[in-house]
Amino acid sequence: MATMAAGLVENVWNGPDLLEQVLDSGNVGEGRLLLLEQESERLGQRVVKVPPTSLLQEALLHLSGVRGLLGQRQPVDVQRRLARVGAQLATVVGEILFNSNQFPLARRWYLAAARAAREAEDGYLGDIVLAGAAYLPTYAGEPREVLAHILPRLEQGPSPSPAIAWLWGFAAKAYAALGDQPAFERAIEASRLSLEQSSPDTVQPGIFSFLPEKHAFYEARGRVDLRDTEGAAAAAARALATYDLTDTTEPALVRFEHASALAQAGEIEEAYRIAVGAITDPHTFHSVSVVTRAHEFGTLLDPAGQIVREWREVLAGLSAPDASISALSPVPRT
Repeated sequence: MATMAAGLVENVWNGPDLLEQVLDSGNVGEGRLLLLEQESERLGQRVVKVPPTSLLQEALLHLSGVRGLLGQRQPVDVQRRLARVGAQLATVVGEILFNSNQFPLARRWYLAAARAAREAEDGYLGDIVLAGAAYLPTYAGEPREVLAHILPRLEQGPSPSPAIAWLWGFAAKAYAALGDQPAFERAIEASRLSLEQSSPDTVQPGIFSFLPEKHAFYEARGRVDLRDTEGAAAAAARALATYDLTDTTEPALVRFEHASALAQAGEIEEAYRIAVGAITDPHTFHSVSVVTRAHEFGTLLDPAGQIVREWREVLAGLSAPDASISALSPVPRT
């Protein structure tokens, strides 16, 4: 009975894809292609609006269909469009796994996304994947690895785009973490210029682009690391003025930059208030980036003071996303 039930569940999950793959054998219909493209774009925007793991099943189901179609070797143009969808969906999965503290799995998905972007001959998407993968060494505290990961691409002198602006932003943060202020200033300015010179229709919300408020957030983080408290506070204020505050992680991270700047300036009580607000905001998802930043903020507080004890109590109620894959939403076997 258990075997029959498992087979029934598998057919319920995969039956529509299997049927459509037969119907699309050798030449995917335009309607199916458009649907897959729209869904991958939607997921790329949605993944910053909801707890990321809630989208894992959906992304993997769409990927299952794309894999089946790619395996049939469609006409060249169709094959490229499918590969592009596959690259986008794999990037979404990489984003989900990064936020869930699954760094080795996320790295593997980003590598697959990069391979699919090359198959699609989509250089812009390849740059987006490269930027997404830069989260891993950034939040592992390895700024030199960040630079080794992205500088070869930037040294090619690429044309301005949101993806290139994002890569320069990562470089700026890495230089700041290493205490190299001149290199930080050059990189954050290069990021700003690349974004300003990008085609306006490419600057949009979601993980397939880079927005001015994210640039301001990266500047704020770099200036906190360089102990430029006034500059950090100003950049954080610019970011918060334009962010969609319903996003699940980045507004909270910007608030931590603001709180960190205040703590460096000696305004401990106000810094604590803002940091608590970042953690307790109902929109905030306690991703690995948020939890990591929360712990980093605690290092700015007087280790013998009352506020640091209160902050430790706040942190005790947090936990980084479970490192076990079983903690993620269950997915069907495909």
